[in-house]
Amino acid sequence: THMLKKGQPVKFSRPMSTMRVVLMAVEQGHQYRHDILKETKLKQGQVNSALWNLTYIGAVMRETDKEGRSIYILPGMLRKLAPCLMGVRSIFDVR
Repeated sequence: THMLKKGQPVKFSRPMSTMRVVLMAVEQGHQYRHDILKETKLKQGQVNSALWNLTYIGAVMRETDKEGRSIYILPGMLRKLAPCLMGVRSIFDVR
């Protein structure tokens, strides 16, 4: 194994390593830890440490939803807009 470096992408030596499996779940849109647990079928400690490591290296970003729960998203991925905000941007667009 090699050291994790903050903000550095990690090269996965094992294609199905815990971190890779968790990252794939986030890439598929699973944002909540319990969804990631269900999707990956890993143990809670494995998911927690993988999320911590992925957040540390910047592969995943930890945010909070409107209820204050942690969600995990890919950097640069916009969170889903609330339905009431859909189309609001059109008000501000210059025609």
